[in-house]
Amino acid sequence: MLHLYDQKAKPLIIKRRRLLRLPNSAQAVLSAGLAKLHSATGSRCWALPATRFPEEVAHYYARHKALGSPGPRPKLRTAVSASFAEEQALRVDAALNFAEIGERADPLIKPILLYYSCAHLCGVYSRAFLEWECDSRSHGLTCNHRAGDVRNTQLTIAKAGLFPRVSTTCFLFTGQPNCFSPLVTYSCQPVAHVASGELLANFGKNELGRPITKITLDELANFEFGTRLKAVRQWHGFHKYRGLPTTAFLLDVLTLFLGSSLARYDILGWKQILEGKDNSYRIHFEETYERFLQFGIDFLLAMLENPLQDFNQRLIPSSPSPYSADDESRFSQDPNYQL
Repeated sequence: MLHLYDQKAKPLIIKRRRLLRLPNSAQAVLSAGLAKLHSATGSRCWALPATRFPEEVAHYYARHKALGSPGPRPKLRTAVSASFAEEQALRVDAALNFAEIGERADPLIKPILLYYSCAHLCGVYSRAFLEWECDSRSHGLTCNHRAGDVRNTQLTIAKAGLFPRVSTTCFLFTGQPNCFSPLVTYSCQPVAHVASGELLANFGKNELGRPITKITLDELANFEFGTRLKAVRQWHGFHKYRGLPTTAFLLDVLTLFLGSSLARYDILGWKQILEGKDNSYRIHFEETYERFLQFGIDFLLAMLENPLQDFNQRLIPSSPSPYSADDESRFSQDPNYQL
């Protein structure tokens, strides 16, 4: 598990938090990050030729429009204005304040504070370098509570709003689809292993995804990584697919939202979880809090400097990412997770 106060990492993490809370320094950081995106060239996926990142965003936009896909449609920003940087700095400051209060808050209200910290940071992550059409300023999530049946509390993912926008941003920045990607498309096709029966024979034939749109608390706490990720890989014709870290992060976003909704609108159900008399869901929530507070916050801030990182990266050399497939303890109960 990540230790934020590693002596080598602490000064960098503290400086990053300070810089991104002030408009002037935030503008400098975001402008530098945007410049990296405009100049970035690389392979988006195994066996694909190198392309420029701006071309990938433009291609995604064009295919999204041509296919009539619902939901948010991205364009790469050309500049970061002072007023826009100020807005993002305010959101980062609010997010860190929510997190600082939430870390020591009573369990009855803890997920509310941590979700809003996460929502602010995810909003900055998804808007810092991308502008959006066909989007809405909403959570992109709704929660259906069932009195006396907390395990079947159900989340529904909307076509637009924060969560779909973050899912799309994750795909564009990492080049790897996740279990919530509505569109998976690349500006170039593979240059090898594409003959009939070979590894990439079906690559790119299905651009429209089959994203998860509904999930219950019990499914979230016992997510079948192997089965779900294998389905994504097969549907889009992938080999060497590495979508687990992003999917794991997005599941934590969903967990925080669901917890905040329970704490607000089903207080008896939330009390049942906290007491742990007939379920173990409290452990799932507490593990999510820990990952977000010790890793997620600072990794999202680090992405504003180097946006093409993915959730498999680490903040401290000696500590693996808690979203990485290398974390055997988290995924080993699913025998298919490495497929």
